[in-house]
Amino acid sequence: MQILSFPQITPEIKQLRVAVFHLEQNIPERILFDENDSSASTTHFIVFDQHPVASCRARFYNNDVKIERFCVLKTSRGQNIGRKLVDAVQNHFPKFKLVISAQLSAEKFWEKNGFVREGEEHREADIPHVQMGRKL
Repeated sequence: MQILSFPQITPEIKQLRVAVFHLEQNIPERILFDENDSSASTTHFIVFDQHPVASCRARFYNNDVKIERFCVLKTSRGQNIGRKLVDAVQNHFPKFKLVISAQLSAEKFWEKNGFVREGEEHREADIPHVQMGRKL
């Protein structure tokens, strides 16, 4: 398994987002990509396990680093790939607290990875989310 980081979004990352968010979760494809994908403050991460299986982006947000567009292919879940991706982001930004607006259905995953709830439930793309953070 290999985790790489890039300053810009790659075709493989686009394919992962479409597979997980659009095809699996029915999120409109038009909102999967935005201006933060090309921002100088954004770093993109991708996990390869013979082929691309997971990705996310991380960007500076206030005094923290915000994880966004975190996705793992359905066939690759339950193999600690998500945990390794979170750890790679933290290792890339060792002096920063990580925050995420997590899908409520994934709250237990984030808790297992050291995140705690920091806000009320809200909706993004018509899916329940909750703000969470991971202290250093």
